[in-house]
Amino acid sequence: MISPLGRPEDASPGLGPLATESPARSEPSAGAALREGSGGAAAARPKAVLVRLDDLEQGIETLEMKWSPSSYRLSRTSRPDGAEPRSARGIPFDAPGAPGAGDRLSTELFLDTTQEEPARRDARRTAQLLRRWMDPLPGRLVPPRILFWWGTLRFAGFIEEVDEEWIRFDPDGTPVRGKLRLSLRS
Repeated sequence: MISPLGRPEDASPGLGPLATESPARSEPSAGAALREGSGGAAAARPKAVLVRLDDLEQGIETLEMKWSPSSYRLSRTSRPDGAEPRSARGIPFDAPGAPGAGDRLSTELFLDTTQEEPARRDARRTAQLLRRWMDPLPGRLVPPRILFWWGTLRFAGFIEEVDEEWIRFDPDGTPVRGKLRLSLRS
């Protein structure tokens, strides 16, 4: 689901590149995929939210996932030769820190639109949005920064890769269930 979201406190462009941990109470209140438990029931797990941070004159775009990732991987690379890290499309990143160094977040997102109305059943819309967020901003060589927000994890970076796997289809061939493997690099 794409919805406007007021700028979260921690979503400033100056957010550090590597994942940061913060208390669960500082989650965004408007449009967030968070639910509080009631009574003695356990609280539902927060859902992952991706927020496009750059090109704010167009407004903030968010993508709220219906399911939480089952895992994620954080890694850091260093290039002692000073070579600049590049996106999957060959675009150099403005990586903070040492030349050629970069942090990376990888996760798998589950998509299922089988319960949606017919006009919204094409699960490829989410992948198309993420691929659009990989394109450089007008007049710049780099794509927009994206904030991956899931519970206490926050990671700001550029989408480096989106890998799609579709596993269920409507009779006309429209994908309605699949997995997106997503990699972001700071």
